[in-house]
Amino acid sequence: MRNSPLMSAILLVATGCAAGAPPGFSSGDSWSVPLVGPLENGALVVPVKVNGKGPYLFMIDPDSPVSSIDSAMASDLDLYTQLATKELDEMDVRRVVGVADVSSIEVGDLVVRTRQVRIHKAGTFWYGGRLVRGLLGRDVIADSLILVVDRDRGMVYLGTQGHLSPPPNAIEVKARHYFSRFLVKAKVNRAKEYSVHFDLGAPYSMLWESKLQEAKLPRIQVRTELTDELGTKRAVESGAMAAKLQIGGVEVDGVTLLPFLDKRIREREYDGAIGNNVLAQFHVTVNRHEKRAWLKPRVKDLGELASQRLRRWGPSFDKCKTPACATATLDRPATPEPVPSPEPAPAPEAAPDEAAPDAEAAPDAKAAPDAEAAGPPLPEAAPEPEPASLPAPTSITFTREAWTRDLTYDVVFEALNADGTPIGLPLLRVTFPAGAESVTTDAMVAMYSATATFRAVDTGLFPRDCDNAGGTMQCVWQIKPVR
Repeated sequence: MRNSPLMSAILLVATGCAAGAPPGFSSGDSWSVPLVGPLENGALVVPVKVNGKGPYLFMIDPDSPVSSIDSAMASDLDLYTQLATKELDEMDVRRVVGVADVSSIEVGDLVVRTRQVRIHKAGTFWYGGRLVRGLLGRDVIADSLILVVDRDRGMVYLGTQGHLSPPPNAIEVKARHYFSRFLVKAKVNRAKEYSVHFDLGAPYSMLWESKLQEAKLPRIQVRTELTDELGTKRAVESGAMAAKLQIGGVEVDGVTLLPFLDKRIREREYDGAIGNNVLAQFHVTVNRHEKRAWLKPRVKDLGELASQRLRRWGPSFDKCKTPACATATLDRPATPEPVPSPEPAPAPEAAPDEAAPDAEAAPDAKAAPDAEAAGPPLPEAAPEPEPASLPAPTSITFTREAWTRDLTYDVVFEALNADGTPIGLPLLRVTFPAGAESVTTDAMVAMYSATATFRAVDTGLFPRDCDNAGGTMQCVWQIKPVR
């Protein structure tokens, strides 16, 4: 890989000393920051303050040697910017890069002081419909630190050596360094093994086109766009599907692999990358200094750690009577009251002269036991009516508690069966705009018609803005797993 002079110089600083925190870091041995949209299984996005202002949304990208901010933020912060040098993007094109000095970057309870950041074009990076204003590179996510990504709790942790550990029963994955890349072994369809970059900043896993052909994987149509750390974009329209992908002792089913295309390296140097469509399925611990990573499958029941996930925003939702202060209901047409079945008519009494003779007068008659007590037979009862099925729902209404009406936030709901178990449908992400007590959608109600109830499994203070298309406000989106 060919690094620019600026990149090489910063790599020496960012790597730091493995014994403690890198230069410019605030005191302490470990730090934490909440994740935005952890159940969306995409990029690692966190709130960040720069020079005391914000928070702004930043994406964690350890492939970038330095952090970056967009040009609009640089203007808002009144930063002095200058053109520093030319750097190679993934297309092997030299691009002029602007830089600016910032006095502080606050990430959760970590403060990093005195950094020079890149400037990228405003609007370059997006995640889940949210504008991402910057990237956190290795000048903050330093190689000497341990990085832990816990999507189940919605948190990212950084720690110095010896102060963060992988969870119990996590599977160890050995790695090696190739310049700034962290390479592990991955086996496709339990056959061919490839050397791939462990890439927490990539949405998809990738192999060189020649490797996709070598593995004889079925091709699939894909429509997506990939963006490198300098903001260069490339459209992708085809990929391949691996039935099995193994890393160390863990295996993932049904993985989409896109063509790898980083022209700054040669194919013989390594074979591709493992991205978040695989890594997001695990609790991830990375120790680049020790050349090891640990993977542990995430908790299957989203309700198990929901309370911890909801509390990651501090006291913001402590007053809630229900999780995330919100509920969801299926709206069904009113059903008419059932008509009660008519009471059976009483049996007519026998006339005195028509009374049956007693047993002595008719000794040959065979009267049934207790016939006098039983009386005449009753008419046959009408059959019970079949229970009427509920009418199909027409919409889903999401309602929040009145005291939150001035807040803009989002809530993620999971559909449940009558016994409280998940149905397995896509999660629903709902944005509550300030001033709106409820949000209603009819766009996807048919898919959820068998739902008995919903539960809130996540919330956040950095929602996607509602879309206003054709005069219709859309504030509800499905979260579909990225595979």
